[in-house]
Amino acid sequence: MADASVFHPSFGQPNDEFVYTAKKIGGHEHGPSIPVTVPPAAIYSLFVHRQWRAGMLLADAIFSGAVEVKDKCVVELGAGTALPSITAALCGAKRVVATDYDNEEVVAAMRHNVKRGIEGKSACPIIATGQTWGHNCDDLLDHAPSGKFDAVLLADCMWDQFAHADLLKTVVSVLSRDRSARVYIVSGFHTGREKIVHFVRKAAQAGLVLVPVDEYDGWPPLADSGAEQSADVAQSPLENSSYIIELELDGMTGDEQDINILSVPSGRRRSFMLRDEPIGTRNRWLSVFALGWA
Repeated sequence: MADASVFHPSFGQPNDEFVYTAKKIGGHEHGPSIPVTVPPAAIYSLFVHRQWRAGMLLADAIFSGAVEVKDKCVVELGAGTALPSITAALCGAKRVVATDYDNEEVVAAMRHNVKRGIEGKSACPIIATGQTWGHNCDDLLDHAPSGKFDAVLLADCMWDQFAHADLLKTVVSVLSRDRSARVYIVSGFHTGREKIVHFVRKAAQAGLVLVPVDEYDGWPPLADSGAEQSADVAQSPLENSSYIIELELDGMTGDEQDINILSVPSGRRRSFMLRDEPIGTRNRWLSVFALGWA
């Protein structure tokens, strides 16, 4: 295993190009290979100019069926390279909209990726457009045939606690009120688990609560069990924290200079709780969870 101190939660530099191949979680089957270009650092503080590992895991989860998008109208917020959106379009979604900050360069990069990602492949209609969190969503909702989206995708959108209110305002505005509607989230811990706790609590105030992730038997078993797991649950700051799947990454095949990239989970899973550990260790772990209407 590589030195934890050099493990980073994101990959690439502005305008880097690579090909990401989704992999079935807990299996050996490979999915579509998707060429993407990392967006430019148009607004550096948004951190859109990296490919976050959370987006790679979300793409894997979609390909695996662990995040169910088949026949659903899907929107991704904070999409960046739009990797999960493109994967959803190739994996049976009915319609997909990839969005990020309404900046000309950012949106142009997404559109470039979307066009290349589905070119010559069987895919549902997919578009990329600008959407600034907290702003009016009427133009975005025009792209949803029924007026709302069945699923919202979020990959590493928790990092700015002060943006949570605006993000949730957009989520609540675009998500269908159907009981089966879901917000699917993959988030790293590089900015601390407290950010995730804050977001989940604020979501509950808006009527969205933790629900089990779609049934999938490929998730690794919990490494902690019995008394240890019970103790973790008792210490958790969130109700139903057992619905949060916490997975470790071991690295990737390929590196910053390699055009072909494949994520490599370690196969370890543990309970979600606040933990006192160095950032080099935190960077290896990602959380996977879903929200639904209370």
